[in-house]
Amino acid sequence: MGAAQLQLPLDRKVQIAQEIVARTRLLPQVDAVGFTNSPPLENLGLSASVLPPGMTEREYLDIPRRGRPQLRTVSPEYLPALGVRLISGRWIDTTDGPGRPRVALVNRAYARRYLAGLDPVGALLRQGVSSVEVVGVVDDLRLRTLDAEPEPTVFAETRQWLSAWGDGPAAADSFVVGPSGAMSFAVRTAAGAPSTAADVRSTVNQVEAGAAVEGMAPMEQIVSASIARPRLYAVLFAIF
Repeated sequence: MGAAQLQLPLDRKVQIAQEIVARTRLLPQVDAVGFTNSPPLENLGLSASVLPPGMTEREYLDIPRRGRPQLRTVSPEYLPALGVRLISGRWIDTTDGPGRPRVALVNRAYARRYLAGLDPVGALLRQGVSSVEVVGVVDDLRLRTLDAEPEPTVFAETRQWLSAWGDGPAAADSFVVGPSGAMSFAVRTAAGAPSTAADVRSTVNQVEAGAAVEGMAPMEQIVSASIARPRLYAVLFAIF
């Protein structure tokens, strides 16, 4: 169904998204749930303004825009809900919030291109005067199109990212959201579990009556070809 566009500040949207995640996680058939600003196979990712170790801002700006690393903001369980594998280090978790040292995950393509010769876990990336520690490396997945090679990507914790930018124009520019201003969710369920669609819609309505669910679809229809994993029992949907 079409999404009802909620004219809300970004921090309020994130609060609503967190509440939807918390309630959906309580459903007995749900194994993992999370949200992002830019779902798989949507050409909405930002070029990361987070610099690899040793790279100057001038060197970064000299990289063609389409060739720069991608940046996606994610909640802690979003990538596990997609079925993405952790290669080394740890996942972002709920303790990595505002006021805590800033952390990120990178994919293998990023580690190969920008962290060659280093232990990626523990590497310090730079955004302005702030450091962002790489706490984990995840497997590659195709975020733009299925026929393109996986791009180097940084996955930043959503609340930390918004806290760093504030809730003004700079935050809006740095936090591109999906179609119709939507934020996108992934819900992974146990094999053989009944459909979560009705429960998810009910949960969204309980949290925010003005939000509508749009584009709900089984995971395999959208991303199964983009990651080398078995069938995933999950749905993707968007709100706002």
